[in-house]
Amino acid sequence: MQLPAGRLRVLLSCLVMSPNEVVSSDTLIDRIWAETPVERARGALHTCVRRLRHLLGPDLVQTRPGGYALRVSAESVDLLRFRDLVRRSESAGDDSGERLVLLREALALRRGAPFADVASPWLDRGVVPRLNEEWLSALMCRIDLEMAAGRHYELIHELRELTTAHPLHEASWQRLILALHRCGRRAEALEAYRQVLAILRDELALDPSDELRELHRSVLDGGATPSPVGGAGEQELLVGTTVHSAVDPPAQSPPVRPQQLPPGIPCFTGRTMELAGLDGLLPAEHGQSAQTTAIAVVDGAAGAGKTALAVHWAHHVRDRFPDGQLYADLRGYGLGAPVEPTAVLEMFLQALGVPAQQIPSELDGRSALLRSTLAGRRVLVLLDNARDSAQVRPLLPGSHCLVLVTSRGQLRGLAVRHGAYRVSLSRLSVEESVTLLAGVVGEDRIAAEPDTAVQLAGLCAHMPLALALAAERIHHLSGPDNRTGSAAGHSAPLNDLVAELAVERHRLDVLSVGDDETSAVRGVFSWSYDALDTAAAGAFRVLGLHPGPDISVEAAAVLIGVGSEQTRRLMEGLTGRGLLERAGRDRYRYRFHGLMRLYAAERAEAEESEPARLAALHRVLCWYLHTADAAERILNPGHQHRPPDPFEEGCEPLAFSSYEEALRWSETERANLMAAVRLAFEVGEYTIAWRLPTVLWGFFNLRKHWGDWIESHRVGLAAARAQGDRCGEASVLTSLGFARWNQRRFTEALEWLENALVLRREIGDRWGEGIALTGLGRVRGNLGEPRRALEHHVEALGIFEETGNHWGQGFALAGLGRVYQDLNESECAREHQLRAVGVFRGIGNRWGEGIALRDLCLTYAALGRHEETIAWCRRALARCREPGARYTKTRILNVLSHALCETGRSVEARRVWGRTTAFFEELGDSNAARAGGLLGAPAADAGW
Repeated sequence: MQLPAGRLRVLLSCLVMSPNEVVSSDTLIDRIWAETPVERARGALHTCVRRLRHLLGPDLVQTRPGGYALRVSAESVDLLRFRDLVRRSESAGDDSGERLVLLREALALRRGAPFADVASPWLDRGVVPRLNEEWLSALMCRIDLEMAAGRHYELIHELRELTTAHPLHEASWQRLILALHRCGRRAEALEAYRQVLAILRDELALDPSDELRELHRSVLDGGATPSPVGGAGEQELLVGTTVHSAVDPPAQSPPVRPQQLPPGIPCFTGRTMELAGLDGLLPAEHGQSAQTTAIAVVDGAAGAGKTALAVHWAHHVRDRFPDGQLYADLRGYGLGAPVEPTAVLEMFLQALGVPAQQIPSELDGRSALLRSTLAGRRVLVLLDNARDSAQVRPLLPGSHCLVLVTSRGQLRGLAVRHGAYRVSLSRLSVEESVTLLAGVVGEDRIAAEPDTAVQLAGLCAHMPLALALAAERIHHLSGPDNRTGSAAGHSAPLNDLVAELAVERHRLDVLSVGDDETSAVRGVFSWSYDALDTAAAGAFRVLGLHPGPDISVEAAAVLIGVGSEQTRRLMEGLTGRGLLERAGRDRYRYRFHGLMRLYAAERAEAEESEPARLAALHRVLCWYLHTADAAERILNPGHQHRPPDPFEEGCEPLAFSSYEEALRWSETERANLMAAVRLAFEVGEYTIAWRLPTVLWGFFNLRKHWGDWIESHRVGLAAARAQGDRCGEASVLTSLGFARWNQRRFTEALEWLENALVLRREIGDRWGEGIALTGLGRVRGNLGEPRRALEHHVEALGIFEETGNHWGQGFALAGLGRVYQDLNESECAREHQLRAVGVFRGIGNRWGEGIALRDLCLTYAALGRHEETIAWCRRALARCREPGARYTKTRILNVLSHALCETGRSVEARRVWGRTTAFFEELGDSNAARAGGLLGAPAADAGW
């Protein structure tokens, strides 16, 4: 049964949380319609109950005195079944087997996050956290029972996922560290402790619990002897293996010591943390060899320097492996087919001195013989460019050795079944990139153009392969007589190469060498792309069309044209192959690095038809427009703007349940929204190009992102004029006028708003005329023309009362309050400001209410009623706690600091003023210096 999203789901959730019990109507109204007048809410409740009965059947939802009850059996509610099974497990006493069965059955009932598809502040605050705690408590009990049975190895992957999903849950980290320690993976246990320590200090400013610190000390000291790795995981590896007991390793005197490592990397730089992690896998220099084979997987995108890192580290530690080093390029990605494990085993066995006639023909036999041959020997095995875990698994020795694998895939199977230590390579830092360039072209060259070197590294996306190719290109441009890296002689400036790379359509051509496709950026990217299935390749191409720096799963789903869940799987697959990367800590945002984005766009242009590309872009641009519109209606309720056309199929926007959620989305997507405006103009989607900036007016007005505000509206103005849309042109001009007024550039603001007023009147847009008039009233007031300002605000108020627009009425009343204050009619100002506060509060517009309260504080200050000013400032600050109210809050703090100073509270005034100045400077507001001067004599008298 699929219930429509919205209040029906919340109603059913309220009832199902109290099954077979009466939930009062007042309780339901409070949980679902908290902001709605009671009588209207009761009618809405009755309507929802009728609809719910229609969908579920008439007998499930019963009317009871005072409320409603959901009549259900315990077996039909997962939560009740879960709690019953947990209680039964607690009653099972010492029978750990029965307890484990009951807990597994209970935990299997959870199918994702509780109430994930129900938007309800009541559920989010009071119910979901409690349910998550119940689930985690039961899960910890089950894990403890599994560990008591010795299944530490099998739990490691689950515990890693658990600590990723719940990074602040110390109990999960404690069990992960213990499991790693008992599996003999001490370095990983210590690394896990370092991770949780950093998270707790960064997020909560807390130290780990006593229990966690004690466990850390135990791991450092060696603690109890770690339990041997065992359990079902290892036994499963033995199933189906052919045993070749008749084939023993041949006697060798002395044994062959292969030395197969490729040449070292002369200019290797960076990767300090990754190298330290690998060092942690090494056996003790003078101790007994490890009884199990250590495995490390180095994964990352094409060109990330995986092979360079592996070869560099292998040469660095080769003396720790006295019995030799084996190397094989598995060609998982590249020209031709991947190498079969059978062929690699034959090569390894021959390198170890096994006669050809003693090498079995089948895979299992060769794999068993390799393990026998390497038994008791300390050998380093480097398996480069693996395709997947299945290709690697037959090549693993049995004990004492260390295996280092590189792959574009993450090879999670090796981590799950063999405990492999994963090293994921991202891009180099700026410093590492510049150091790499200096190592190739010479430090003098880099020192001569340091800023250009940083720019060059950025154009290479900080990818080692691209940086190496760029360095080679510098040598090529410098000519054959200057290849020493010296700054002397004929050497091409770095600027020349930066200019070449700045042209995006040529960048991949520049980053290549004519005689070696295997070393060209486009070539190595193509091998990863060619390995994709049809759906993943299509998603990769279309994602290359996205204009912004990163993308959410929801936006990607619209762009690709499939559901969110399928999109998430596709993007996870691309990430696993190094073609995409996560954007920061958000697990549902992804990005290309700069060069991969260019390659994806190339593939889209080559393989997608123009109509298909334009259709995909139209979908995602519409999605950004409609979702921004939904956010605007939450951030600035009542602000009437021309609504977008109804969204098309496949472009359904996000819905926001709270002010904070809408503001957070707008801030997160800001760079993408700006890119969408520019792209819309470039592809001729002029309506979107002007509407999207104007829809963002409320967000810009809250956050004061001046550069984005002005730039997006300049593009929007060009789009509206190109389309001949006079309403669009007037809307953009109005918003530009308000932006310049906010920046105190009053002459420019006056020009924009006067032009907007002319257009509004010509097209008969009364609401728009009123908005332009209120803007002009504010500008005239700041230009010292209060009488003209008064005329504008009075006319605007009349229009808004005529059209019934409450937002406009509140805005005009607040403007009148300012003008009357300028005319020294403070009582009249106070009256209008109080009316404005009431209007904005009535429509739930927090921004407008904050503005009116701020002006009211100024009025009391002008009246010299400083104690009342302080009281009103504190009241206003209590109403301006939202993240987006920082600008208004700053100005209120400014007034408060003056009032405190006037009443002789210099210490508190100084503290408030310090915060005020910092906020003004952070916002880039020219009021900072001006407001500082207003303290004047009182500040000096107070000893400032």
